[in-house]
Amino acid sequence: MRLFILFIALLCLHAPISICGQNSLRGIAIVDFSEENIESANSQLFSAEHMVKVAGIPYVVTKDLNKALEYSMVLFSSKLTSSSLSDKQDNMIDSYVTNGGILVVPILEDKDVFPMFGIESFIPVKTRFNIQWNKSIQSKELEWIDEAEEWIISLGRPDLNETIKTYGYTTTTATVLASYEDSSAAVTYNNYGLGHVISFGVSWKDVILRNQINRDFQAQRVSSNGFEPTSDVFSLFIRGVFQEYNQYTVWLHTSPLNSKSTLIITHDIDSQSGMDSLYKFVD
Repeated sequence: MRLFILFIALLCLHAPISICGQNSLRGIAIVDFSEENIESANSQLFSAEHMVKVAGIPYVVTKDLNKALEYSMVLFSSKLTSSSLSDKQDNMIDSYVTNGGILVVPILEDKDVFPMFGIESFIPVKTRFNIQWNKSIQSKELEWIDEAEEWIISLGRPDLNETIKTYGYTTTTATVLASYEDSSAAVTYNNYGLGHVISFGVSWKDVILRNQINRDFQAQRVSSNGFEPTSDVFSLFIRGVFQEYNQYTVWLHTSPLNSKSTLIITHDIDSQSGMDSLYKFVD
């Protein structure tokens, strides 16, 4: 019986969603915009892919917008500017969302699609230091954000006077899911036709990769032995969005073999006493 249930779940993941109650491929398509945005490295794409991997959601990476729009949810790897898409592709995106697609974009600069996103303007600065999610909204997209340290996430230490570049949106019809400390919108959500669009005011590289390689602006709020979930929150949000708009969603379990949790034993070797006792851990 368990094998049968697993088979059905896997079938729903990879089959056209007409079988599973929707009308497109179940999964996330990450659109690689590296060439369109003349990016010298793949840091944005790496960060977008890492984020979806952590969420545990099935996905593909493609440069082909036509292929991407076959999926129930589309995630752009990097910012959407006026030169990122042709007029034809803008119309394709419009049709995709109108007919029920889910589109997620980091940094929206293309004014031609502002009406779709319910945005009228943005202000980019490097002096915003945190993002606060709107706890008053009863949104399934925020279901996995449930810890105090997750509701307000750090982008950098204020006494440094400068941090990553953020875009603060002014909205028209969009719902503000999260704001910066200056009250401008950091994450917006808008219904458009039968579909939905979400825009972030940060790049994936700045909130994912920077923190992993210690090139952030001292964004950690504790120096040691503390809980700092800033990067993980974006993965949790993506999972929440996918879960909300795809019935019978499955994702990779956080801990293997159906266990409730995983114990990871680590040790500190930045002291003489730590080095002296290292052999005990090796043994």
